[in-house]
Amino acid sequence: MGKPYSDDLRERVIAAIEAGHTREEVAELFNVALSTVGGFIKRKRETDSVSPDKFGGYKTFSLEPHTDLVRKLVAEQPDSTLAERALWGAIAERFAACKAGATSAEDEDCLLQRC
Repeated sequence: MGKPYSDDLRERVIAAIEAGHTREEVAELFNVALSTVGGFIKRKRETDSVSPDKFGGYKTFSLEPHTDLVRKLVAEQPDSTLAERALWGAIAERFAACKAGATSAEDEDCLLQRC
């Protein structure tokens, strides 16, 4: 995955547009796509900034609510294979079918009872 363009480049593109150059001229001058120039202009107009949004690393781990249980299962079978761990996906489906709103202790009991 590529990196966002630098703020410096973004600011120079906007400055060139504000100086009266056409989008096509600016795109060629800075060797970026015409749509990129348009995107910079749109971002400047909507947010009054040319900086990109945060890039990656902000999503949480999908099993984060179940971290303790997963760690416990791995600790109980540290030498399990990937195929065995794939079975845990089936266990997770059963876990999801358990009653909603249970406490973590109830969640674990529900999971272990259904196995």
